[in-house]
Amino acid sequence: YTLLTKAAEMGNQKPMEKLAANMLFGYHGPQNIKAAVSLYEILAEEGSHKGQTALGFLLSYGIGVEHNQAKALLYYTFASIGGNLVSKIILGYRFRLGINVPRNCEAALFNYRKVARFIAKQLEKTEDFPVEKVRLMETPENQSSNAEFLDHDVHQYYKFLAERGDTQIQVYLGQLHLFGRKGLKRDHAKAFYYFLKAANAGDGNGMAFLGKMYLEGSPAVA
Repeated sequence: YTLLTKAAEMGNQKPMEKLAANMLFGYHGPQNIKAAVSLYEILAEEGSHKGQTALGFLLSYGIGVEHNQAKALLYYTFASIGGNLVSKIILGYRFRLGINVPRNCEAALFNYRKVARFIAKQLEKTEDFPVEKVRLMETPENQSSNAEFLDHDVHQYYKFLAERGDTQIQVYLGQLHLFGRKGLKRDHAKAFYYFLKAANAGDGNGMAFLGKMYLEGSPAVA
């Protein structure tokens, strides 16, 4: 970690990105959101698409900075142009639903297609991994929802939001742990933790899942 810090102080972009993430989430030391924001701002100015994506996320939720959706959209756009897949997905989602932008299905498709093509190419390079191209409309309704894995960085963002009181995310994480989906191990204790936080905040879904756990005699509530 000392070498990482020294490399970041020397202006090396990748170590700076890693150090900023460590500060944001409190890895290998105390959490320091203010310092993380400062480092992400430097990275964004230098053209780091990871730094731009992180700033877009922080601005969109008002974490460590003043809430500003216009600036968040700007950073997501620059990061997307720089090739950041997360920003492309975010922009695709926003354009599809019209979140802080005019609803535009063509713009959503443009961003989603870029990500889909990149993933397809990466998978095709993996000889031991069979690739089956399926049209979304032809996907069976009963297809396992555990076929996809939750990206590590996205998971960390979700945990961060859950701790800040986002009840929708709390219920979502609770479900993932309750049923063992998206690559997460089944963990009733963690599921109970997230459902309880949501329920205590008055969320009806959180209360419903707590009731389900009590009704079914979950080990976490036994």
